Amino acid sequence: GAGQASAKASAIPPQAREARLQGLIEADLTLAAFCPPQGVLFGSAREGLIQSPFMAKDTQALPGPPRSEGLSFIEASLLFLGFLVLAFAIYRPALGGPFFTDDFSYIVENPFIASLDSGSVFELFRPGGAASLYVVNYSPLHLLWLGVERAAFWSWTPGYHVLNVVFHVLNAVLLVVLLRRSHLASLAALGAGLLFLVHPANVEAVAWISQSKTNVSLA
Repeated sequence: GAGQASAKASAIPPQAREARLQGLIEADLTLAAFCPPQGVLFGSAREGLIQSPFMAKDTQALPGPPRSEGLSFIEASLLFLGFLVLAFAIYRPALGGPFFTDDFSYIVENPFIASLDSGSVFELFRPGGAASLYVVNYSPLHLLWLGVERAAFWSWTPGYHVLNVVFHVLNAVLLVVLLRRSHLASLAALGAGLLFLVHPANVEAVAWISQSKTNVSLA
């Protein structure tokens, strides 16, 4: 037990005990050099490691985070203007289009977006309420957006179409920005955004007034 351990310890020569103690101290110092205090390590891991003379040279060579390759504000603005001109040239025939099919139930004849008072807004967000039954669809944010458009334009349909085109262009620009931030080549990202802008599959979402939900939700 404890007596035997004490006897064994006393049997070790003093020089050997001092050498073992010195070895333990050196081991603790080496461990402390590789393991900085917790506050330093978690507060700034890179700086904490550099404090160690054994790690300073290696950590200084560590690469930083990759730089973003997204578009600058000026580049994005110029791209938006260019896409906007092209989009209006493509969708010009639709700008004067009248209300069509679902536009009447969603906008023209919908009593729940006529005023957007507190009672109407509450009804828009009530699942299974009269507003959702009226259009046979629970889409409160869509109806709220259509209510804002109706308050701004009412029966002037070009206003609705212009906003649809603007949001479509914004989505095309955001696609280019996303692809550039994903480190896709500039020409490839620009080509993808241009293809999205002019692809015929988007005509319905842009030219149909009540399909503004597609463009706004994507943006």
